[in-house]
Amino acid sequence: MGRPKARKNSDWFSQSTLDEDNGLYKLVTPEESQDKTVLILEQIWFKQDAGTTPQEIADGIKGGVKKTIANNLTEIRKQKLAESKSKRWYLTKAGCKRLAVDLPEYNEEIQDFLQGKGKSIC
Repeated sequence: MGRPKARKNSDWFSQSTLDEDNGLYKLVTPEESQDKTVLILEQIWFKQDAGTTPQEIADGIKGGVKKTIANNLTEIRKQKLAESKSKRWYLTKAGCKRLAVDLPEYNEEIQDFLQGKGKSIC
């Protein structure tokens, strides 16, 4: 059997980077990662009740640029992790589940949301 192919959007690669000292991969925090998906999902989660705009998302991410965030939102929408209604962004159930896996500190709150408790479901 050959070596498995790396998928373009593999979570493992988005959370790792090359360790220059040892030549191995090391895990990085979402803030250090070039892939801002988790940070964007987190910003949307903060305002899940009322939705959030791309500018509000960019303002909440250190070094966030509105145009880059807008491009990332397009990819996130294609992955069905978030949706736009009336120019405001909301997490889908898939986006909530992804956020719960990537940032477990929100897991209990997200589970309540998915069960219809806590934040309102749009």
